Amino acid sequence: MSHKRLLVLVLLVMLTTMSAVPILGQDEIVLKVAVPAFLKDIVADELVERYEADNPGVRVQVIASATNFGYNPGGSVEDYLDNVEGYASEADILTISSNQIAPEATRAGYFLNLNPLISTDAGFDESDFLPALLDSFRWDNGTWALPISADVIAMIYDPAAFDAAGQEYPSGSWTLDDLENAISALTQYDDEGNVSKAALLNLGNTYQILHSLLGGTPLFDATVQPISPSLNNPQLEDLLTRWVELQEEGLLTPADGGSFDFTSPMLIGQSLIATSQQLGDERQIALLPGGRTALLVNGVAVSTGTRYPEEAYKLAKYITSSPEIAAASFGITPARRSLVGIETDGPLSIITNIPDELRPAIEEALANATPASDALFASFIEVALEKMQADGVDAQIALQDTEVEALERLQAADERATTAFVSVATPIPDAQLSGGEVAIKFGIVSFLPEIPNRERWDQMVDDFTASDSEVAQVTLDVKIPFPSASLDALTTDYDCFYMPNNVIQGADLSLLRSMDPLMASDLNFSQNDFAGNLLDRVRRDNQVWAMPLNIQPLVLWYDPQIFQQNGAQPPFEGWTVSDFENVLRTLKINPADDAPFVPRNNGDSSHLLALIAAYGGLPLDYRTQPVTIDFTNPATVDAIQQVLNLAKDGYIEYQPLASAGGNIAFGAPESVAMYSQLLNNLAFLGSEDDDADSPYRLSTFPQGTQFSAVSYDMGAAYISANTPAIEACYRFISILSNTPDLFESVMPARRSQINAPELVTAQGQEAADFYGAMDRLLQQPNTILIPSTFQAASDLSTIGDLLITVWLNRAFDHYVLEDADLLTELEDAQLFASSYQGCAAAIPPAGPDDNIINYLGQFIDCAVQIDPSIASLFPQFAN
Repeated sequence: MSHKRLLVLVLLVMLTTMSAVPILGQDEIVLKVAVPAFLKDIVADELVERYEADNPGVRVQVIASATNFGYNPGGSVEDYLDNVEGYASEADILTISSNQIAPEATRAGYFLNLNPLISTDAGFDESDFLPALLDSFRWDNGTWALPISADVIAMIYDPAAFDAAGQEYPSGSWTLDDLENAISALTQYDDEGNVSKAALLNLGNTYQILHSLLGGTPLFDATVQPISPSLNNPQLEDLLTRWVELQEEGLLTPADGGSFDFTSPMLIGQSLIATSQQLGDERQIALLPGGRTALLVNGVAVSTGTRYPEEAYKLAKYITSSPEIAAASFGITPARRSLVGIETDGPLSIITNIPDELRPAIEEALANATPASDALFASFIEVALEKMQADGVDAQIALQDTEVEALERLQAADERATTAFVSVATPIPDAQLSGGEVAIKFGIVSFLPEIPNRERWDQMVDDFTASDSEVAQVTLDVKIPFPSASLDALTTDYDCFYMPNNVIQGADLSLLRSMDPLMASDLNFSQNDFAGNLLDRVRRDNQVWAMPLNIQPLVLWYDPQIFQQNGAQPPFEGWTVSDFENVLRTLKINPADDAPFVPRNNGDSSHLLALIAAYGGLPLDYRTQPVTIDFTNPATVDAIQQVLNLAKDGYIEYQPLASAGGNIAFGAPESVAMYSQLLNNLAFLGSEDDDADSPYRLSTFPQGTQFSAVSYDMGAAYISANTPAIEACYRFISILSNTPDLFESVMPARRSQINAPELVTAQGQEAADFYGAMDRLLQQPNTILIPSTFQAASDLSTIGDLLITVWLNRAFDHYVLEDADLLTELEDAQLFASSYQGCAAAIPPAGPDDNIINYLGQFIDCAVQIDPSIASLFPQFAN
C-alpha cells in the first residue's frame, strides 16, 4: 500500500451517513453543510443554534459526508470527477482541503466561483486572511473556497540523531546535495549491508520536496486562462534524475518495505506530527531543502448545485470565523489573523497546543509557505517519477508524457462542464407517524467512516419495518468513537445504538434501559445461545444492560504455503505452546532469517500476555477487581522469560512497547509465516482487495496446561433510558443479533449464528470453523480474558488498568533490547505499578460531563507522580 493512500486513510478516518431532519416549513431556507464525521458534532454545536438565531428563516443541517476522495493525478480522472460530483450533490456548503480540490474539479463546474459574491460583499475583509491561505484556493480568475485553517509540510528532524552523526541540522539553505549527504550519514545498515533503518521517512510528500527545490516556481503558464500545465523544466529533469538514483540505492524506502517508522531521523510531513510530540524524542521543524514549505489548507466551498448561493456563501464565510471549528480542523494555524491566539478547549483543539519551543520554527515555516495554488500540477512530478522507474525512460520523456496526460485530464473536465448537472440532495423527512407508530433513530459507533455493507443494512431495515406494524421508520447514523460518542451523547441522540466495546462496567446505568424484563418476555431468547460468558460481561447489579452482538478477538493469521514449504505443522484447534515453539524453530532454521511471527497490534502487548498465560504466567490477573499485579511470582517470571527469549532469539519480531514512537501498520504484512491482529474492521484498513486473495488462515493462540488466554472486544447494542420506543428498540436489536452478515469480519455473539448460511456466504466456512473453535475456547474454565486496548476508547473505567502495563512493557523492552536482568526489571515494575494503582484508586469514576482527555490526565498525573521518568511518554499532559 502506498504511503499516500495510507496517509489519507489514517488522517481521514472519517465520513458517515445523513441524519433525518424534521419536516420543514415551506418558507424556510435549508442549508446543508457537509463535514468529515469527526467534525460533525463540533460544527453543529458551534454553528447551528447561533447561526439560526442570527439568521431567522434559515435552517442549518450538518451532515457527516459519506464521500471520501483525494486528488490522485496518476489515477482515473473520471473516478475523481465522479467523486467530486457526488460530494457536490450532498450539501450546499462543503468542507474541502487543498489536496482534494484541483483545476479538473473547478473546470468541470462542481464548485461555485465565489469572486462575484466576494466583490459585492462590503463586509469581506480580505486582509484578515493570511494571504498564502486565501490564495491557495485561487486560480482561473476564481476563488473556489474560503480557508479555515492550514498546516505546513516541512522537515521534522531529530536533533539528537544529527548530533550523534556529527551532521549539521536541516535548514532551508539545504540543496539536494545536502539532503543526500545527510541521508547517507544517517541511514543505518545491518551486518549484511542492507538498510535496517531509513534516514528519511517520506509520508507521500515527494513532489513537495522537489517543488521546494525549484523554489516553489509554478509548473503552469499563468498567462493563459484557464491555466495550462508546463512541466518542461531542465532543473526539474535534473532533480528527478537524481531522486530516482537515491530510490534505486534504497535510501528513500522504509527499511521494512512499507510500515511507518516514525523514529527515522528525518521525516517529511505535516508540522502537526511534531507538535503531537508522539515520536519518542524531541523533534524540531525546519524548512524543506530549497527554502520553502508546502501548504495543506482546509477550507469551505459552495456547491454549484445549491439553490441559495448568496445564503450559502454567507454561511461559508461565517464558518471561517469560528475559532472552535478552526482549532478542530487539523491545522497548525487558523486562516484568519483575528483568530490567531484565541484559546479553545474542545476535544480536538489542535492549534492551541503548540509547544512554545516550536512556535518560532512554525512561524518561519508559514512565512515561507508556497500557496497551494502555486503547486497546481506539481503533484504530477510523482507521476513522472513512476514512469521513469516503471518504464525506464529518462526524466525529459517522462515529464513530456506526463504533461500530455495532465492536458487530457483537463480536457475531460471541460467535457464534463458541458453535460454535468449538480443538484443538492433535499433533506430526508421524518416518517409521518399514525397512531401507535414509532420511529427509531439507531446510532452505530464505528472506527470506519461508513458501514462497509450499507446496502445489506438498508435491506435489513426495510424488511424489519415491513414486518413490524409498530415501527414506521428506522434511521441509521454512524459516529466515530472520538470525540462525540460518549454514552451520555449516544443516549441523548439515539433511541438505541451499537458500540464496538462493552462499556457496562464503568457506565452510568441511569442512562440505559435494563434488558432483563425484555429478555424475560421474549419467548425466543436463550441465555445459553451466547458464546462464552458474554452476558455476564454486560451484567451489573444483577441485571443485563446490553445485548452482545459480536466478538472481535485477537487472532493469529498464518500462511499455509509458507508452513508447507518449510515442513511446519499448521496450527490446529487445541495446539499447545510446545507445538508453537516447534513451529517457530521449524520455520526459522537460519539465525539470519526474519522472525516467523510478527505482531500486528501496533504497540499493544496483548499478544505477549496471551503467550505468557499459555506458558503458565499471569503478571496481570484481570479476573479480579482491581486487577491483581503479580510480576514477580516465580511461575510468572519463568513464563515471561520463555516468551521474551523467543523474541531475543529472533523467533518473534519485537517492537518497542514503552515508547511514544514506533511503527503504524495496517493490513497483512508480506511474506510472513504468522502475524497477530485484532479481528475488527481496522485490521483490513490497508488491504487492497479486501483480502479476497489473501493466503492467510485464522487460528487461535496456542493453549497452555494451566491457562489459555484470549483478548477481544465485544460489540453490543444498548437502549437509551430516554427513548419512548423501548420494546421496538429491543425487537430491532434482536434482529441485529440474529443477522450475522451485518458486521463484516467479526465473530457473531450468538452460537446459533456461527454456522448460519448468511455468515458462511459472507465470510466463508473457514471463518465459521474458527469461530466455533473460539467459542469452545471461551467455554474452558482456565481461559483468561486479556482486555483489548481499544476498550479504553469507549469505557473510561478501563483507563486506569491500561496504564499499569507501562511499567511491565518497559521491563520487557529493557530485557529484550538492552539485555537487562529480567527479575530486577520486574521487581521495579511491580513497585511502580502497585504504587500507581493505589494512587489511581482515589480517582472517582468518570461522570457524564467529564472530558476524556482531562479524565485521562488524572491517571497520567498519578503515573508521573509515582515515576517521573515516564513523563516523556505523555508530553501533551505536561504542565
